[in-house]
Amino acid sequence: MAWNRRYSVISYVRSSLWIVPILAVIAGIALKRIAEYVGAWLTTYHAYDLQHGFLAVNADEAHSILDRIFTLNLSCLVFSFGSLLVAIQVAGGQYTPRIIATTLLRDNVIRWIVGLFVFSLLWTHRTMAELGQSAIVPQLQVLLASIIGLASLVAFILLIDYSARLLRPVSLIGRVADQGFAVIRHIDPYAFDERQRQGASGSQTGECPARQEPGSRANGDRAPKGGAQSRRVIPYQGRSGVVLAANLHGLAREAQRLDCLIEFAVQVGDFIATDEPLFYLSGGSVAIDETDEHRLQKLVALGTERTMEQDPMFAFRIEVDIALKALSAAINDPTTAVLAIDQLHRLLRVVGKRSLADRTVRDERRA
Repeated sequence: MAWNRRYSVISYVRSSLWIVPILAVIAGIALKRIAEYVGAWLTTYHAYDLQHGFLAVNADEAHSILDRIFTLNLSCLVFSFGSLLVAIQVAGGQYTPRIIATTLLRDNVIRWIVGLFVFSLLWTHRTMAELGQSAIVPQLQVLLASIIGLASLVAFILLIDYSARLLRPVSLIGRVADQGFAVIRHIDPYAFDERQRQGASGSQTGECPARQEPGSRANGDRAPKGGAQSRRVIPYQGRSGVVLAANLHGLAREAQRLDCLIEFAVQVGDFIATDEPLFYLSGGSVAIDETDEHRLQKLVALGTERTMEQDPMFAFRIEVDIALKALSAAINDPTTAVLAIDQLHRLLRVVGKRSLADRTVRDERRA
């Protein structure tokens, strides 16, 4: 699978709510078979009595317990999805629609709690079916269903509290800013003093440090010294979209293989249309064929909506959108705007302390 497709799949999985419930269904089927095998093994070796072991309930009592657990999980699941739809509407209308995919749908707490509800629902249903097919009460299965049902009840209460705290303006604004901080530190890992020390060390050893940054250059083998260098434009061939990320180390390897310097013509987060410049090639031999162009384009991921992984400016965009929406006549919430401005101030302070001058990614030989 090409790098851009792999990145798109991973990004989709991270922001999809249905992935965890599907995994919960698979885990429920597998663990239920294991539990049935363990229960049969314990019964065979008389490790517990089917009538007096564990909860020691009869068929009517077991059916009543399972029915209540099934109803509980179904109600929790319906309420969770209904609340999530309301939260998406509120977040999109009161804050900004761009916060839905970056924050709400990527929240692992909500996803895993919903997965627990699906797991408990499937487990209880399978145990009820097993109880109806036999006159013997599966005491171990009923005990495990009761434990899972209790865990679902506790998780539901925690979900209510967690969702109430998550949807507060200070929580959403702070979470977006924290994501922006992490991206800035990843994209620009060096502060000014660290970059100066790295530069001094590189000048003494004759090497330059490798950098990873969107909108950067992938510097391959050394270009010929002196004289004018030829330059070639690699246009983008494909559906128009937003640049989500670029495999900078992959571009550096391609630059080394092609014996040229590859300049990324756009920034991560920019919109690019068909036939617009995507790369500039210069130095060495830039006479590449169509296969090489396709290999280069597969190292850039495009999509319909910006993501945060390699786009620190997206955090600024979201904070500004929240502030503007808060100051609109429909919302009229200047306090939320002040909170967003505070986070913008913090983000700008972090960017101001980073060295943004060197935007070069070098190959393994640091050439």
